[in-house]
Amino acid sequence: MGRFEEALAEQRRALAILERTLGSEHFEVGTSHWDIATVLRQLGKAGEASQHLRRAVAIYQATLPANHPRRLPAEYELRRRGVAP
Repeated sequence: MGRFEEALAEQRRALAILERTLGSEHFEVGTSHWDIATVLRQLGKAGEASQHLRRAVAIYQATLPANHPRRLPAEYELRRRGVAP
């Protein structure tokens, strides 16, 4: 699996820091969830990845305009994977 496990641990630490400093609904926290989902998919953990992807989309929808460049790819990926928001 290369260094994906190490990357996942670092991403989880980053998420915890962002949530403490910015709050759980900040769009950067959504980006952290997106990053974790990306690593989890590489590790073959689709179910857990979907949870983080759903969380990222929910945060983006609550905090960013509909045409924002971070929001659109996340919503597309959610639909592409057939994951309900």
